[in-house]
This record gives sequence, C-alpha cells and structure tokens, in this order.
Amino acid sequence: LDKLWSMGEESRPQENKPWWSMAISRLWGLSYVVGLGFLLLVSMVLSTAIQMITKWANDELQLVPLGPLVGLINESISFGIEVLLFLGLMRMGAGLKPTLKYLLLGSIMGAILFTVGKQALAWYLSTAAVVSAYGAAGSLVVVLMWFYFTSAVLLFAAATAKGSSVSE
Repeated sequence: LDKLWSMGEESRPQENKPWWSMAISRLWGLSYVVGLGFLLLVSMVLSTAIQMITKWANDELQLVPLGPLVGLINESISFGIEVLLFLGLMRMGAGLKPTLKYLLLGSIMGAILFTVGKQALAWYLSTAAVVSAYGAAGSLVVVLMWFYFTSAVLLFAAATAKGSSVSE
C-alpha cells in the first residue's frame, strides 16, 4: 500500500537501510494480508451467527414473513462491518495517504466488491468440487483462494481511493 500511496508523488532519496529494515517491511505486508483475512473471517462468522439467530427466530417464533427483511438487515450489517474493516486497513501503515473521504470511497467500493465476490465464491464452492478435486489439500486451496481474493479486493479499493484523490 505504501508504494500505491506514493505513486505520482516526488520520490524520496533512497538511503542505505540495514537488512532487518527490509524484513520488517515485508512482515508489515504479510500482516496486512493476514489481518485482512482474519477480520473478514470474523465478519463471515458474525454473518453466520446472525443467520443462525434468524433461522431460530423463524423456527421458534414463526416469523416467516420477516425472513427477507432479516436477511436484508444481515447483509446491511455485514456490509457496514466490511466498510469499516477496509477503511481501517487502508489507514494502517506509515506514509502519505489520501484523505478520509477518498479512503471511505475506496472502502465502499471494496465492500461492494467483497460482498459480490463472497456470494460468487460461496456459489462456486457449493457447485464446483474444489475440495474433492484436490483431496485432503482442498481446504488449503480454498484458504489460498480466499486470501488471494481479499488481497486483490483490498488493492483495488486502495487504487480506487488513490485514483479518486488524484483526479481532483
């Protein structure tokens, strides 16, 4: 993200840094990806919990007509959490960043893409036999697909924020 934020800006003179400085910057990059994956996994767990409560309420309280409304509330809460997660991840790190309104625009774009992609990935995993095609390593393939997808969405959201800040 630091390279993306500094695109189009005057470059700072390169200084000779020790090797551990490069290692620390690589660890920061890894922490972005792991943090995003973990926080979006928490979002998915919260969404699942809301769905379980909804199913229980429909079964026990016979609130069948309210099912679509509760589903809409579930998706709205999930979308809000995703916007906040993307905004928090884009604000992390040092260096020059776009202003908050552009970061918010990028976060909304990222949350939209993530929501659509989450539904598409769920549909793909339910119809395609990814897990059975790879046997025991199928769960690792699914986790790697999830990390790749969330990283791509984060970078696209950050690029949207940077592009909108440059255009003004």
